[in-house]
Amino acid sequence: MHQYKSVEYIDVSKIEDHPDIPNIRSEVNKADVKELILSIKKKGVQNPLTVFKGVEKYFLISGWRRREAVREIVKEDPKSKLKSVPILVKEYDKDTFVKDALYDNAIENIQRKDVNPYDQAMRIKMLLDMGIGKQEICSQIGKSSTWLTETLNVLNADPEVIERLKKGDITISDAKRLAKLPQETQSTIAKGLSAAKTSGDKKTTQKIQKGMENVTRSRSHVAPAKQDIKYNKNLLMEIIIAMKEKKETKTEQYYVLSGCLKTLQWCLGETGDVNFVKIAEKYGIKIGKDGSRLKEKPKTAKPKTAKPAKKKATKKKTTKKKATKKKSGKK
Repeated sequence: MHQYKSVEYIDVSKIEDHPDIPNIRSEVNKADVKELILSIKKKGVQNPLTVFKGVEKYFLISGWRRREAVREIVKEDPKSKLKSVPILVKEYDKDTFVKDALYDNAIENIQRKDVNPYDQAMRIKMLLDMGIGKQEICSQIGKSSTWLTETLNVLNADPEVIERLKKGDITISDAKRLAKLPQETQSTIAKGLSAAKTSGDKKTTQKIQKGMENVTRSRSHVAPAKQDIKYNKNLLMEIIIAMKEKKETKTEQYYVLSGCLKTLQWCLGETGDVNFVKIAEKYGIKIGKDGSRLKEKPKTAKPKTAKPAKKKATKKKTTKKKATKKKSGKK
């Protein structure tokens, strides 16, 4: 755990970068730094830099641009009063100070617009490389596991995609969609999208973005990582143990959660393989290549052969001659 101390003022030259906590930015926007220099010359450093104290030095956690701006000012005028900067000192546990400082740096910069999404992804990767689980990182930085997975996927995208993202030619949403496309198409589409955005061609931009969305829509659901599955499995085990202790094993919820636990164990390979095909055959279910049930073709009734119609006997119309009775006349 770490704690804050009150704001202090120290010489900017005493604040250095810790070798295990590098600056989050891979590229520096010099125009932004120049703009910040003008602001500091007028108003001073408004927000304190966040640091932690070493044996003889202070190491930076956040406030890199402010420190660099003040350094430039001091180069121009070594006697400038601005060389004394406000700092907020944090105290960390000796065993976990690197991890805690990286967390603080990531949280500080994760929502900042001037920090490139690629650099944010690299900072998260640093935490993963330290052996910290995805669930813990998500809870610390306030992001979902889906966001984390998709952001990390950008690091595996084509170099052209990463370069365009660093320069700000495409957004992180564009980069995430591009990273889902086949590797051989990513570079071409990234160039086309970047050119359309730079030229202000909104129609082409929208067409490319819509095309990527349509292609990746069916793949938008990100499968949970193995570590996430393991986390949920362990949590479910604890819940089921607690339910057994309270003798709630005959409830519907218990049966549902037990089934979920078995499924997660199967996904992790902790249970014997289940032959679903044989079970399907037992119930007479025919399975297609994608695992869905094959629809049986309806039996078509054989067309009935028409029997030759019987000839109806036609009765000859006989015309009866009406006998004309001769009227006998009286004389």
